Amino acid sequence: MGQFSFGFRAQRLRAGQSSARLPSLVPGAAWTGLANSGFSALPADPVRTTAKPILRLMVVPSQHFTERIVIGVMAGANNSGSLIENMGLEMVRVHYEGRSADITAPSFQKIVDANGQEREYFGWWAELVNDGRYGHAHIYFEAIPLDSTMQRRVIGPFRFSPQRVLHDHTIEIAPSLPIVAGKRYQSITDALRWLRQQTAQNPLVTITELGTYSIDDTGGSNAGGSGYYTITASAPVTITRNDEASLRARIDGLCLRGANITLDSARTLRIFHEGLGNQHWFDGVRVINSNGRYSLWRKGQRPVSVFFGGRAYITECTISALSYGVTAATLARGNTLASGYNDGATNAVCVVHNRFDDLDSNEGWKVNVPALSVVYTGPESVATIAISGGNENDGRVVTVTWGAQSASFVLRNTSAAFIAGTNYNVANVVDWLNGLGVGFAATLLDDTRRATALSIDGNRGSAVAPTNVKDTPQTLVTYFDLHTDWYQQNPASTGEPNENYAIAFNTVTNFAGQVLFLSASTPALDFLVFNNAFHTKPDVTNYSQFGRSVHSHVVIVHNTWSNQRLLLRVDQGYNPDSYCMLTNNMLADMFWYGVPDGGLLISKNHLLEGASGQGLGSFISQGGNSESNLASGTAGDFTPSGSLASNRKEAVVAFDRTGRRRSASDAAGCDAIV
Repeated sequence: MGQFSFGFRAQRLRAGQSSARLPSLVPGAAWTGLANSGFSALPADPVRTTAKPILRLMVVPSQHFTERIVIGVMAGANNSGSLIENMGLEMVRVHYEGRSADITAPSFQKIVDANGQEREYFGWWAELVNDGRYGHAHIYFEAIPLDSTMQRRVIGPFRFSPQRVLHDHTIEIAPSLPIVAGKRYQSITDALRWLRQQTAQNPLVTITELGTYSIDDTGGSNAGGSGYYTITASAPVTITRNDEASLRARIDGLCLRGANITLDSARTLRIFHEGLGNQHWFDGVRVINSNGRYSLWRKGQRPVSVFFGGRAYITECTISALSYGVTAATLARGNTLASGYNDGATNAVCVVHNRFDDLDSNEGWKVNVPALSVVYTGPESVATIAISGGNENDGRVVTVTWGAQSASFVLRNTSAAFIAGTNYNVANVVDWLNGLGVGFAATLLDDTRRATALSIDGNRGSAVAPTNVKDTPQTLVTYFDLHTDWYQQNPASTGEPNENYAIAFNTVTNFAGQVLFLSASTPALDFLVFNNAFHTKPDVTNYSQFGRSVHSHVVIVHNTWSNQRLLLRVDQGYNPDSYCMLTNNMLADMFWYGVPDGGLLISKNHLLEGASGQGLGSFISQGGNSESNLASGTAGDFTPSGSLASNRKEAVVAFDRTGRRRSASDAAGCDAIV
């Protein structure tokens, strides 16, 4: 019997949508089993000279399949101030090895995930069918805008591989049973080592016994296959490292699959990606930090900017107490994230249908902890202490002066410094001060945090100007200045192009920080942000901000900021073009900083009572507060009520966050009126 790929199985259209079959494709007659052999000419994306549609893959590529597989994209474009007609597109065309099919409308697609749970996602869908020919094939997607002044966009190639059998090798992991070469091993690492020796292309490894497992270096140069090295479990297991190292097998395209796998980050620095093969895929697993979200990593912050290395695919996972969430993911779809800290989805290029709750760096990190007290009682009349460098930067310098003399101590936060224990700890600073022998007396108050976090109370961890300590004790505190953003555009940090981002159907509750920070030094081109629900903690006063560069075709429509304001930072270089739109959103307030830019279409937004931005744009309304306008933002129920519901506006997207069809005249924000 044929097998579906693991990504999308037992598919059917959403009730109430078109009952017609999905467009179905097989490779063209010229296809020989080699990728691109079916094309007479390869589809090509034109060099961008003006706005293009947003077009992002919503499924994981490089999958093997034996019968059929559903593929889909998120796509849309501004069509003269609206996406109500077909998400602003004429169609999405799929090119598959010499054949093509047109997806004429988006729809909600029901799928069964890796854990047997039915899911429903909005997008443009088609299916590939195995017609009895086997090999590797390439797919391209082409988005054709309704607005004739825009260019088309083509993405690809994406490899999908129709095969006779799904897995070329199947291995069991059972620590209590004897090793059977090529069939059973006692550790994941030994199984992976054997598979890479066989040049495996799409193997399956199944752990059959309860326990805690590690994935270690398999040696040699980087390996990987045309598909994924999939690891699943038939009994609950934990995968972790106990040496505070990266989980690095030297195999790209690892896939951890299913809720029986718990990936524990407590002593795992990150998941390492070699950067040469398929990205890693985390599919329906649990990801935790068993030490808790505010646990320190070697007395400080974890020294990485992402946990899921490379540009991972993260689908239908349950994630808790993790730093950086799904940051930098190529695809983050259908995940549930709770009790995290630091950024939530920064730099991820396709963030769809996720649920975030209680991302907050304030309570455990942005806290002043008294660390040492210092006083100078020597003969000089003037004595000071100062700290140079930014919070937590390696190489910060503590400098003391007494009269015309001075001495300095360099602080380090590297692993080598932690192991050496000489310039890393607050205790090291105390010992240095007391060891000067010139009249400084220091007392250690707390040594749980590293010394690169030192500052003075109220200084947010930053540098300390020369501060008097002559006969007056001065307390230094440790403080971690973590700026939490749910989404920040910062492509320079990951090497990702600065265009074509899709952020849709996400629910964010009890968040502490900036929700959207689209303020990179490089332009923001072709962003689609719609049907998102954002609820921030009432005592958090952060703003969302757009600034610093040109924005072209940045479409922000039908989102709800329950109680956060938006700053349009012309003073920092924000320069939107006429394809940009900020429409049908609910916000606490919004402001221009600098001279307003007429290129941005601002219309049909709803602001809260007391807002001062009511003059911005056309058909704006104002009234109510975050509680009266929503059923319960804290609980994730963004059903409009009160002033939001009574001030109806012409909708610009046909469906809301929950899948309901909007009326022609409906509420601003993410959800339709029930």
